[in-house]
Amino acid sequence: MYDELFFASAEECNDPHECWDFLQFSSDYDKWHRLLELAWKCVDERIKTSFYNLFCDYLITKSPITVCELMSKDFFLPLLEKGDFKSPFGYTLLINLINYLNTYLGEKRYFVSFSKAPDNYLMWSHYANRHNGYCLIFKSLNGCLYQAKNRMRENINIERNDSSKLHVTEHVGPKFHFCDVIYEENSAVIDPFFYFPQYVSQYKITSEQERHIFFEKLERHYLEKGACWAYEHESRLLLPNPMSWITGGKVEYTKHQRLFYYDFSQLVGVIFGSKMSQESRSRIKEIIDEKIDSRSRSVSEGERFFKFVYFQTKLSSKERKLELEPLEINSLSTHIKRDDASFEREYEEWKKGWCLEFSGSGSARKTYVV
Repeated sequence: MYDELFFASAEECNDPHECWDFLQFSSDYDKWHRLLELAWKCVDERIKTSFYNLFCDYLITKSPITVCELMSKDFFLPLLEKGDFKSPFGYTLLINLINYLNTYLGEKRYFVSFSKAPDNYLMWSHYANRHNGYCLIFKSLNGCLYQAKNRMRENINIERNDSSKLHVTEHVGPKFHFCDVIYEENSAVIDPFFYFPQYVSQYKITSEQERHIFFEKLERHYLEKGACWAYEHESRLLLPNPMSWITGGKVEYTKHQRLFYYDFSQLVGVIFGSKMSQESRSRIKEIIDEKIDSRSRSVSEGERFFKFVYFQTKLSSKERKLELEPLEINSLSTHIKRDDASFEREYEEWKKGWCLEFSGSGSARKTYVV
């Protein structure tokens, strides 16, 4: 009804390993030393010098260390039990290190999940109230889902309520790119030192293409899931958020900041569950038909009109699977029923991505291939 698009956090999803980081720090003394240099940058040199070797030696003996292990609350407890650390100086340095690690590791990401498997039996059981719900079909435009033009949010303003009085504006833009989820048991091989300033890893990027590949690789674990989820054929929209090194700490968006509105023209179909009530089907159809009819009466420049198809799922009587049957097509408020002579032709055009695109005083037929 409201064209809402909500970006969920990993904690709000049903996979307990969602967005987890299994990356491992190596036992590289020089990298650990350079990381400590940055973490203790504001600490008096006379205080920290004697602690470099103690910290580095401890971290190396624990290596390889996963990000999750390093960020656990009891990882540094054995260090605090040593005599050299039973002082305000040792405790201060440890707190500075933990704060620094928290700044660069475990960035939050928010996302919307879609599926390329509209007839998957399990998906209907898990996500559509045991086949009583419905499935919305969206048409990708150049690999993207666009925001509604009249309700577009191009920026998210972030203000921290601490003494820093930090104000950051994160640019969002008019569209979100679909990113396919990668199903693997093992996490991508990435050196976690790369998440810190370049001084730590000493890695130099020599071209724009290399920079793009590098940062794409760092983002990969936000798209990784275990192989057991492969049946979902998931594709995601990711919401950008400011890096912790800019804000000086992790930033969490409010639920309202994670609410956007999609371009209704990209909603091109709905599939009714096999157990969905006739009352619910009629209500959804009434809402969509009214929205399409309203759009057809006031056309704006550059607006696209795709045909809208209503589907019904049926439980196969021959095998344990679902069958999808197109029932009706709404084409600019012209309703084409299953038994109409033009139905098959109109349905084929819908599958091929044809639409009407308005420009000036006229319109032209155009196709968008998914």
